[in-house]
Amino acid sequence: MESIDRIIEFIAGRDPKFPSQIRGAAADEVARLEAAVCRALPAVYRRFLERMGHSMGWLEIGNGQFQIEAQIRYHEQAVLQDPPDYLMIGRCSGDACYDYYLWETRLAEDGETIRRVVSFPPPPSQNFEAFARTRIRRIAGSLPQLLGDAALSTFCNHRLTYHRQVEGIGPDGTPRLPGLDELLRRHGLPPIWFSNDWRRSYERADLLVTALESPATGRLIVDVRAENQPGLDAIYPEVRDYVKSSSPASRLDTPRLQG
Repeated sequence: MESIDRIIEFIAGRDPKFPSQIRGAAADEVARLEAAVCRALPAVYRRFLERMGHSMGWLEIGNGQFQIEAQIRYHEQAVLQDPPDYLMIGRCSGDACYDYYLWETRLAEDGETIRRVVSFPPPPSQNFEAFARTRIRRIAGSLPQLLGDAALSTFCNHRLTYHRQVEGIGPDGTPRLPGLDELLRRHGLPPIWFSNDWRRSYERADLLVTALESPATGRLIVDVRAENQPGLDAIYPEVRDYVKSSSPASRLDTPRLQG
């Protein structure tokens, strides 16, 4: 199954009406956008447009405009083409104008091509590499993850109202997400399939855990949300102790409880 179809199925498992609310773009519209960007569209993005190019239903991602008409309008009128290896997929407006891009990169280990989602403001005409080092924000490991994380936030915000967060920096730079995977599996919380190497989501009917680890600094941030206080107490202390272990710079956020 295509990853975009799979994410639609993932959302439909929580909202059966969702597939009837989305609307895809026509083939001639996709071809027009492809001509405007002067390159072949990645398969995952093409499938997104075919299924959700005119409407993402109730799904919202920041202030981004992901509709194909917005992308056609921008790319046909743009003075500069998108930077090499980057393709704008979400146009933003307002003071904090950080547009959304698919960034094509390759894993050093096996040469696999991956397309992460990043955002940055309108880039300069020259010296993009220097601009990118300070202005690019990592958003998601893939387009399906961008959609899945947005859906999870929508589903959990109104009912998983008991919330704690912990963060810490490991001393030796060793990735700690694999250890968190093992801990949470013991609680029936394996990583959701669209998780990636630096951002994970773990879900159970009464719990949602998200984790973000910075490859640059080693900082691990784990957010735990539960339906009730006993549910939070059953898992959060273990998560806190794991993140704090060997993390002298650990910090606990003030709990936000709304139950």
